[in-house]
Amino acid sequence: MTVRIYTYADKRPDFIAAQDVCFRKFMREPYEFVVFNNGSTPQLVEAVDQACRNRGIKCIPVEGRRHDTPGIACSYSIQWSMENIIRYDNDVSVIIDSDMFLLKGWSFSEFLGDFHLAALRQRRRHVRYIWNGLVVMRPAAIPGLNEMNWHGGYVDAVPVDVGGNLFHWMNKYADRLRFKHIYDSGAIEARADNLFLLPEEVRPLYRDEFCIQILEGAVVHYRKGSNYNQMGNDYHVQKSRFFENLINGCVSGRFSLMDFDYQWMRPCGMEGE
Repeated sequence: MTVRIYTYADKRPDFIAAQDVCFRKFMREPYEFVVFNNGSTPQLVEAVDQACRNRGIKCIPVEGRRHDTPGIACSYSIQWSMENIIRYDNDVSVIIDSDMFLLKGWSFSEFLGDFHLAALRQRRRHVRYIWNGLVVMRPAAIPGLNEMNWHGGYVDAVPVDVGGNLFHWMNKYADRLRFKHIYDSGAIEARADNLFLLPEEVRPLYRDEFCIQILEGAVVHYRKGSNYNQMGNDYHVQKSRFFENLINGCVSGRFSLMDFDYQWMRPCGMEGE
C-alpha cells in the first residue's frame, strides 16, 4: 500500500522542499508526495514547478485555477483535485496544507485505522463540517464521495469558509460515515498556557503572534502562510526563522516534539475561528 500525500502550492513555493525533507525523515510507510500547482501568477506557477523539479516531486497543474479570493482559490483546487485525481485512489489519501510540516515519526494509514475519514471538526452556528487543512481518508470507502462539496459561501444563510458545503453531505451520510476526530493544540501562545508543547530550545525564538498550531503531536502548522492577513515582511522573516530552527532541530534529532495526549486540548474550529 502506498499513501498519497497531496498539497496545494501557491504563495510559498519555498515550503515544498521543507515539507519533502520532513516526509522523507518521518514517514513510517511507503508514500508518494504530490503537489498540485495552484500558482496565482505565471511567476509563481514556474516557481512551484521548479521547486518540484529540484526535489523530484510529482507536480500537477490545477486546471482552470481561480483566485477570486483566497477561500475560492483553496476550495476550487480541492474540488478539482477530488473530482479528477483523488477519487480514483484505492489506498489512503492525505490532503495537507502547504504550510504544514510532519515533525515526528508517523503512519497515516495506522492513524486512520478502520475509519473512512479523519479530520478536524469545524462549526459556524449550527453548520458543522470539516476543516480542509489536514484530511486523511480512504476515498474508495467513503459513502457518497462524489457528492462532497468543498466550496464555501453560505449554508442555510450562514457564512462558511472552505468546505462549508460538506454540511449537507455529512448530514446525509452521518449513519454510514466512520469518522475520526483529529485533535490539535489550538493557537500556541502564552495566554493559552500551552508553550510547553514547543521544544525548550526554540521557545526563545517564538512570539505569540506567530499563532502556530500542532496537530496530534506530530504535524506543525505555520498558519496563514499565504499571508492573506497581510502581515509585514519582518513578521514572516522572523516566523520563517523560527520554523527553520524547529524543523532542522527535529530532523537532526537535536530535540523533538513532546508526547502529549491532544484529546485533552480543545478541538479546532469552534465558533468564531
